[in-house]
Amino acid sequence: MGNIILGFSVLNKKGDRNESVGIFLKNFEIRENVSYFIGSEITNSNYALYLYGASDFASSSDFIGEIIFTKFDENTNIVAGTFWFDAVNEAGEMVEIREGRFDMEL
Repeated sequence: MGNIILGFSVLNKKGDRNESVGIFLKNFEIRENVSYFIGSEITNSNYALYLYGASDFASSSDFIGEIIFTKFDENTNIVAGTFWFDAVNEAGEMVEIREGRFDMEL
C-alpha cells in the first residue's frame, strides 16, 4: 500500500464524562514492527489527542510518543499495533497514555 493518511479514535463513556484517544498519521507507508514518531499537529507531523470531559490534551514537539504496527495484512486490510504518548492541555497539565493497543480493518 502506498502513502496514506490514517486516523482512528476510541470513545469510552464514563458516567457524565466521555474519554477518547485519537491518533492521526500523515503520508506514511505501513510497515510491520517499525516505530513511527508521534509529535505535533502544528508541525504537520503525526499527532495524538486525548479528550476527557471538557479537557483536550495533545501531543507536541515536547510531548511525544510512538506507534508500532505489529500486524499488517494487505489481503484482508487488517492492521494491529501498540502505541503510547504524552499530551498536554492549554493549562499545562500533562497526561501519559501507556500500553495502548488496536486491532482494526482499514
